[in-house]
Amino acid sequence: MTEQEQKRTEFAMAAVDFAGMFNAYFDPISILGFKVGITAPEGQSTGGGVQARQHITLSDESGKSVVVGACNTVEKTAELRTFEHASSIFSQRYENMPFPIPRGEYDNLRQKFAQFFQSQSFHVSTSTFTNQAKGQEFQAGSGGGSVGIWIAIGVVSIAIIGGLLWYFLLRQ
Repeated sequence: MTEQEQKRTEFAMAAVDFAGMFNAYFDPISILGFKVGITAPEGQSTGGGVQARQHITLSDESGKSVVVGACNTVEKTAELRTFEHASSIFSQRYENMPFPIPRGEYDNLRQKFAQFFQSQSFHVSTSTFTNQAKGQEFQAGSGGGSVGIWIAIGVVSIAIIGGLLWYFLLRQ
């Protein structure tokens, strides 16, 4: 086995082990028939860690499920969805059926997820979901990336306006 293949298998095994630990820790928890689970890699490789994202789900016996977060064992990051985000996705997936888990119980569970990931030295962030008139937008709560985009747009706009003014003043 090459070193590259060994490393790929190492990442996959670490993700499988982490899923086992997570699922054992949260196995006793059930909210209105919904059980907590986390996915494990299906194959022998995660592509050297590239496909190391694991989804945290709530699912019931009837087959209804919703992804409430994700983690990456290679990057040691976890992203947890807010109540609004999970509720919105559940409602879309199940034809406007209301999210059956009360906000308080969901928020308590999300806090338990955060504590678990922090105890494993993961960086934990929150994701939100907002409905827009022209569609839906996903925002990572801890990234703040939209501010950077607006700053970049402002700088480019000022540069264009300044260039146009300079060009027209020199022509006269």
